[in-house]
Amino acid sequence: FICDYKNSNIYSFGLYTKGLKKYEYEIDNEWMLTIAYYRGLELFNNLDYEAAIQMLDKSMEYGIYDRAINSYCTYWKAESNYKMNKYEDAQKLYKDYMEYCTKPNRIYSFIIYRIVKFYIIAYQIKFNNEKK
Repeated sequence: FICDYKNSNIYSFGLYTKGLKKYEYEIDNEWMLTIAYYRGLELFNNLDYEAAIQMLDKSMEYGIYDRAINSYCTYWKAESNYKMNKYEDAQKLYKDYMEYCTKPNRIYSFIIYRIVKFYIIAYQIKFNNEKK
């Protein structure tokens, strides 16, 4: 069977037959972009941030087919880096996402909040180092 990734938790696909003629299907790049993106989101939700970044990178290899998914991959990679306390990497990716946006949206507003938080964290680290 072939499975639609968005509507299921089945990430591998194939054709299972008993006594039927075997058919092979070529996978289209747009489909691979979507599969890798949703798999990356699942890994993020399972707190496996490194694997999520790798899967989102795979999706971005096919990014020329869908600019919106490519931009969302950038956002979720930033979130993964943020969760792993890699603030500089996250900040760069948040800024990259903001460049993708043609108009501000809910995520855009949240990113502004995150970037302000980075400056607060940097100030706190500097302040604590000066106190020592």
